[in-house]
Amino acid sequence: LGVHSAFAFPIFSHGKIFAVLELFSEKIFERNDVFLIVVAHIGQQIGQVFEREKLNEDLRRSHDAIIEFNRSLEEKVEERTRQLKESQQILMTSSKMSALGEMAGGVAHEINNPLAVIKSISRQLSEGIDDDPLAKSLQKDMTSRMEKTTDRIAKIYQGLQSFSREVS
Repeated sequence: LGVHSAFAFPIFSHGKIFAVLELFSEKIFERNDVFLIVVAHIGQQIGQVFEREKLNEDLRRSHDAIIEFNRSLEEKVEERTRQLKESQQILMTSSKMSALGEMAGGVAHEINNPLAVIKSISRQLSEGIDDDPLAKSLQKDMTSRMEKTTDRIAKIYQGLQSFSREVS
């Protein structure tokens, strides 16, 4: 091969040899202790460069993993916030409907009592009409209108009562 001199020196990382540099020459060289010390320092420096590069790569991977974790966490927080807002909206709507149902029930009750009184009076008027044809006609007309009005109010009452039962 024509090789007359050879030289090899280790590259250390974390106190362990991870590479060896080998140098060959066709010339004959004598041993030089100063050169050996310089080459040993070069080997240490090269090892430190590799260590820094590995640490930088590990740091980049960790950084990317943290960013991905944060992104995933933010998505979960956003989803949970959306779910909570939906639940809150449903609860508010349910609460409003319940209050509306209670109010409708109260209004229906308040309407029903006077209705019963009006209906009762109109029947009494209708039954107690005297023989005067004009008074009789006027009383019949008034009682008829009272009955129609009370029937109309009764339908409103029934609608409110039905609504309050559905909501409650």
